[in-house]
Amino acid sequence: GKNIPVVSSSGSCIGMIKHEAHEIMGVDDPRLHDVSVRSFDFCEFLMEEYRNGEIDLSELKPLDLTVPYHQPCQVKSQGMGFPAVQLMELIPGVKVLESNEPCCGIAGTYGLKAERYDVSQKIGAKVFEHMREYNEGVGVCDTETCRWQITKSSGVKIVHPVWLLHQALGLSDNLLD
Repeated sequence: GKNIPVVSSSGSCIGMIKHEAHEIMGVDDPRLHDVSVRSFDFCEFLMEEYRNGEIDLSELKPLDLTVPYHQPCQVKSQGMGFPAVQLMELIPGVKVLESNEPCCGIAGTYGLKAERYDVSQKIGAKVFEHMREYNEGVGVCDTETCRWQITKSSGVKIVHPVWLLHQALGLSDNLLD
């Protein structure tokens, strides 16, 4: 169906569908437009559904937890605000501390190249420090390559925001394992 939303937990992938394929790569195809206007980042989608009264989050179990959070460049560039922060803060007891840093240094695959490792680490140093300083066992970031970079470079377990929601819904109990 034409009205079915396309939802992704990858900020970079959904950003490509929503904006970059058309704007940067110059793809001009009505099928792309059709998909892009109904494409959402995971947290953006859930917050929209919540605001529209489509989902009830009143049964969330409290999590007494402060989580450091880093919003990836790929999510920032989409101009959607901070849906992950809004979603996590709907969980009773959760306090989110945003890094306010521009980049973790991975920059897609840039930081995966051995010859760019040192530059990548310098770019992300303040994000890694933020995660180490404020975590209570876990940190949060939306995009997978950023999570890999931050986990490896900070030593902190970094998860997607859905993990907190999963725990607060009683669907798991291993957030801090």
